[in-house]
Parts: sequence; structure tokens; C-alpha cells
Amino acid sequence: MIDVAALGSLLVEIFGAAKEWSEPKIVVFDPLEDAEREKIVEDGWTPVVERDLIGRPSVFMDRLSELILVHRL
Repeated sequence: MIDVAALGSLLVEIFGAAKEWSEPKIVVFDPLEDAEREKIVEDGWTPVVERDLIGRPSVFMDRLSELILVHRL
């Protein structure tokens, strides 16, 4: 017989991990001039989203979470 409670907790763990992989993490620049040293800034004006080895996105913002780093193609 299948333990429904255990199956439910397993599904929550699986979907929680999937959410963790798909939601962007925030990379803080302090001081903000550190953003100018990023090599991706040399491109065009689009939001900078960098992915790690397993595909999780990173979004770059200042320490107040007000300015998102953008670049121009």
C-alpha cells in the first residue's frame, strides 16, 4: 500500500527543487562600480541573466534591489 503522506511530501520536495532551479538568484554589487567590470556589460541593452553550470539564472541588481544590470546588443 502507498503511504499518501510520504508521497505528498516527496512531491513537495521535488517541486521545491525545480522551483529553486528556475528562480533567479540575486547577485549584489557593492560598490556599484563592480558591475562595470563584468565582461557581459560589453553587449547590448537587455537584462543581464547569467546561468550557472546547471542552468539556474542569476539577475544582477544593486544592494537596494532597485537597479537591474542591463546591456546593449
